[in-house]
Amino acid sequence: MNKKILNVFLILSIILTLSTTSNLFAEGTNRVNMGYLYFGDPKDYVNIIKSTNNSVNIISPSYFDIDENGSLKITSKLEVSFIEEMHKEGKKVVPFLSNHWNRAIGQKALINKEELVNDIVKAIDKYNLDGINVNIENLSHTDKDNHTAFIKLLREKLPKEKQVSVAVAANPKNLKIGWHGSYDYKNLAIYSDYLMLMAYDESWEGSNSGPVASIGFVEQSIQQILSQGVSKDKVVLGIPFYGRIWKSDGTFNGRGVSNNQIDNLIKKYNGKVIFDTKNQSPKGTISIPKGEEITVGYNTTLNEGNYTVWFENERSIKEKLKLVQKYDLKGTGSWSIGQESKNTWDYFDLWLNSKYFTDTQNHWSEQHVFSMVNKGWMVGTSANQFSPDKSLTRAEAATIIVRALDLRLEAEKNSISTSYKDVPKSHWAEEYIDIISYHGLMTGVSSNDFQPDKPLTREQMATILTRIFEKEDNNSSEKLGIPYQYKDVNPQLWSYKYIVFASERGLFSGYEDGTFKPIKQISRAEMATLMDRLSNQLN
Repeated sequence: MNKKILNVFLILSIILTLSTTSNLFAEGTNRVNMGYLYFGDPKDYVNIIKSTNNSVNIISPSYFDIDENGSLKITSKLEVSFIEEMHKEGKKVVPFLSNHWNRAIGQKALINKEELVNDIVKAIDKYNLDGINVNIENLSHTDKDNHTAFIKLLREKLPKEKQVSVAVAANPKNLKIGWHGSYDYKNLAIYSDYLMLMAYDESWEGSNSGPVASIGFVEQSIQQILSQGVSKDKVVLGIPFYGRIWKSDGTFNGRGVSNNQIDNLIKKYNGKVIFDTKNQSPKGTISIPKGEEITVGYNTTLNEGNYTVWFENERSIKEKLKLVQKYDLKGTGSWSIGQESKNTWDYFDLWLNSKYFTDTQNHWSEQHVFSMVNKGWMVGTSANQFSPDKSLTRAEAATIIVRALDLRLEAEKNSISTSYKDVPKSHWAEEYIDIISYHGLMTGVSSNDFQPDKPLTREQMATILTRIFEKEDNNSSEKLGIPYQYKDVNPQLWSYKYIVFASERGLFSGYEDGTFKPIKQISRAEMATLMDRLSNQLN
């Protein structure tokens, strides 16, 4: 291992360690998880909420609109039976007030704030609602003070036990004019229970193709709102449950489509999906054949042609949930319930509350697993399972090491491919195996076979760890002190020097009976622990 690679690993370890918040392993965390409820038939709302696996604790349905005079309009979606059912389940119902992007109506509402607030207070009391979420969008910077005054009046008029929250635009560039300039973030936070940061629509209908909410856009939006004097416990991170679609001929430029419909489109038309690692967002391409049409969303029919879709999936949403931990935010909000992919609620609440996997809670390796997942070096075996006691395969080991050391092929070697007969191009880890073989950290069991799906052994892992530490001048496995003495490890064993080195470094240890068990299989939990120890040593 040359110094350049080791230094890359050292820098990466320091950055990732510093970004890990102290509350990562907090017990009993119960963050706000609010969700807007807009689409669908109100008769289906109870079942829609039940499908969230009890993850959502604040529901914000579309009950309050504003008419052309700036007065309150109760929508036909309000059903007392739904409110009562949610209360029985211990959930709060906090409807949102919307101008549906109509600036003139929003401005009239602010002018008519006394009457509007009084009517809102009466409606909340009449229907036994738990507060209000104000979602008045597309105002101007000239409306900023009136907007704040409206929220202040709501807080004064509503009983203390009733919530007041405000949906605010993401403003990573700190724009002062136009829509973004209409929010006085600091004072809005003073008069509300929390601000729902709409950290999405980085790309929009009419824009060039791009992610709805790249990880950089989301994190910069969080940093900016906190820099405005808003306390972290007043920020709820908005997460999109939708994507946007662009057609190659320009007839569709960023039309919104739900994540579940995008999943169906990709499956139906055998679309291709790549995960853009820079943006931490999935990007898909689909082709609809001649003569076919399919309806998605409202008033959106797709026909023959090639389409590009940017959307959200399990991986991208988990990255956003990790930001909630990193900045210790109050929780999340989502637009909107019912648009999510089918498996979203299998993991959402776990990741929101720093639990991640159902099978690692109270497991001896829990903190090591969390550390590896937070660094992005290891992932689960399913949405909510890590399988800590399952044997680690050689392909999985190669993948983890490549991610940890951020290894790549040199530009002139990009076309390199291993000659292992058992690693075809179709194998999921083919690229990682190529890279780790190129760097000499892990090789095949023979010149022709890598055995990617065979379990990794303790002596094989000791060999990999030793190679990581080996340098041209020092830290070589040849320059060891007094070797560890294991009953089942003698100098004639091919892996002897590697086992001794890994043991002396404190990465590996033997068993109580004095053995090392060189050919024993490594579990996923043990791999997480070894990599965590390695990270700490190089930190």
